[in-house]
Amino acid sequence: CCEGDAGSLNAASVMLEGANGRRVKLDLANVADFALFPGQVVVVEGYNATGECIKAASVHADASLPMEKTPASQIALFNETDAYLGGEPLSVVAAAGPFTTSSDLCYKPLDELLEHARDNKVDLLILCGPFVDSKHRLLDPSAAGQPGGFCNGNPPDTYKVMRSVMREHIVKGLSGSSVTCIVIPSPSDLHARPLYPQPAFSADLIAPSEDDSYISHEAKPLMMSNPCTFKVNEIVFQVATQDILVHLSGNEANRITGDRISRLGLHLLQQRSVYPLFPPAENAMMSPALSEGLSLPCTPDVLIIPSNLMPFAKRARDTLLINPGRLTKGGNAGTFASITTHPILRHIRTGAHKVTAAPPVP
Repeated sequence: CCEGDAGSLNAASVMLEGANGRRVKLDLANVADFALFPGQVVVVEGYNATGECIKAASVHADASLPMEKTPASQIALFNETDAYLGGEPLSVVAAAGPFTTSSDLCYKPLDELLEHARDNKVDLLILCGPFVDSKHRLLDPSAAGQPGGFCNGNPPDTYKVMRSVMREHIVKGLSGSSVTCIVIPSPSDLHARPLYPQPAFSADLIAPSEDDSYISHEAKPLMMSNPCTFKVNEIVFQVATQDILVHLSGNEANRITGDRISRLGLHLLQQRSVYPLFPPAENAMMSPALSEGLSLPCTPDVLIIPSNLMPFAKRARDTLLINPGRLTKGGNAGTFASITTHPILRHIRTGAHKVTAAPPVP
């Protein structure tokens, strides 16, 4: 924690808090490398001669869980049989909202993304909110009086907008295709509970009404919570739409080299949580009573954290850390992530490949 419970954490203001709530200052002068943030669970080696300050020699923070293991026979089933991939690569697309530009609620960028997924025969499409963004200038009362901003006299019915996004865009846009779609809320979604972690959207949002026309081979998006863990064949995905990377980056004290983004992602894996920062950022809207829902069940193969940071794909040890960026940025086009996983060849799975010796040099 930070000395004084105010300001940013730095190497000179680190306090260690025990399970009994008592705090003692931590002297890091002799620690070769460290990366610390408020709320982090650590083990400190050192001595406390005065009872007021621990002279630390080393700090340990790695409590990461093992990754899931899949038997080679099961991987062969996933990769080679026609019931699964039939020898073809697994294609995944991940995108995060806003899904429409700041000037309208037409959702043309979302339609273009759905068309891309359908035309390219994507296996899995992961859509992360916000879908109806509370900060959209047509919906945000604080934008009243701005050109093209919120109008108190005739605001749009946001529930109808949300139903339209789910039914008219996502369901109809993917119907008749083989794309599996997962929908995950964001704390910025107007029609999701704002407290984090969040339950899945209500199934009523995609259920047909009496006025809806019949849709042949209607798509059925999977509504999942935020955060959520799911498995696609042998690959474990973890998705969390709270911007923990931005929150951590402004609250970390470190003396270490290496890639900053990978290190921030590694904090989540080592602390077994998609939001290990405590106290949380002011705008995080956390629910302490539901903190168990932030725990990682295992170390995932792929960790998707939509963030306002620049889009990236990084390695955090053996985990692929992905920020797909935002599909729209104000009135401009944004980014999404495309992930392709190729089948593991049989000789690699079994370890039965032969190493041929080089011919002797004459």
